[in-house]
Amino acid sequence: ALDREAFSAQALERLRPKPLRDMLEVDASDPIAVVGRSKAVDEATLRALSSIVSGPRSSPEQRKRWPVSLGQDPIIKATSSGDRLVLRFRCEDDVKVWCWKMAHQVFANEGAGLLYTQNVSFEYPCAPTNLSRLFRYVSEGVVSADASGTLVLAASDRTLAYPDAEYGFEGELLSRWVARTVGRL
Repeated sequence: ALDREAFSAQALERLRPKPLRDMLEVDASDPIAVVGRSKAVDEATLRALSSIVSGPRSSPEQRKRWPVSLGQDPIIKATSSGDRLVLRFRCEDDVKVWCWKMAHQVFANEGAGLLYTQNVSFEYPCAPTNLSRLFRYVSEGVVSADASGTLVLAASDRTLAYPDAEYGFEGELLSRWVARTVGRL
């Protein structure tokens, strides 16, 4: 039996938040973003996410506005590492351009949240809120690939409500939101 002090010490240790790094870090040497803890994500869903996560091709005019010059659009691959959903980048400049491209070209300056990155010195890498939410739904198994390789709602459809319905989408069906968000990519 534990005495009162030992019990209190154990309880406090369990309640103490673990550093984000300990919760999300994966063994990798390339630039990555860990976009969530996940259930096992199947290969078809990872392929479907990889096929769209880089976003649409940028025009020469759009490329002129990028924060760094690249010879081509960033190429990102969705993978899993243990229970983590991971985006893998070719280089740090891909991280910079991808974050800018998602925020300014694809998701038109909507709110954004920080990404947990590894092997990247670029400060404040962000992803737009709706893109982060799509990553969360993929990591939770709510969104997965269908037989044609398209990301679709895999769970029961429902009407979006706060906090999942920012930017005025309250009342929208989740299936419609998923199709619209995937369509933007």
